[in-house]
Amino acid sequence: ELQSLLQLTPQQLELIKNSSQGCAHEIQDLFTVENCLKSIHSNQWLLDEGVDGVAAQYTSVLNPAQLSKFLLWSDHNAYQIEKLNCVNVLAGVESEPVFEFGFDEGLADGD
Repeated sequence: ELQSLLQLTPQQLELIKNSSQGCAHEIQDLFTVENCLKSIHSNQWLLDEGVDGVAAQYTSVLNPAQLSKFLLWSDHNAYQIEKLNCVNVLAGVESEPVFEFGFDEGLADGD
């Protein structure tokens, strides 16, 4: 019906068909993410309330600008933070993490 109303050529129909193929994959991916989030929400044991409480205490003392800078710093130094092992600290650590400070002032490449 729409084809006859718009008087689409076979070439236009093919272009429409090809352009919509990626949409089906994106929709499937979004449903997968939705199911994962529903599962996390319904299984409270997956959420660590202790961590949420400590994080809330820490972030409550920061103003919005400080919190934003802290989150940017954490994101920028994620690899170094991941290298930290606060539970099993070894006496002779092979390589120490090197944190960067002031990255928002000096980087021009979008990091």
